[in-house]
Amino acid sequence: MQQHGRQALQQQLITAYQGLSVAIQYQIDRYPAVLFDRGKAVVYGVTDLQQALGWYRQWQSGLGK
Repeated sequence: MQQHGRQALQQQLITAYQGLSVAIQYQIDRYPAVLFDRGKAVVYGVTDLQQALGWYRQWQSGLGK
């Protein structure tokens, strides 16, 4: 049972550090943040993914003009 608890904790730590690793890689300095196109665009301050996607699409459509 103790080994199972240790493995569960290790997995939680790995998951947490994966997020931190991505944030460092893309120089995310605030949260919440939704990353698009491997760091080409970031929407900060939004936790609703549909809203962030809408803002990203709106911004993206303005790029082609």
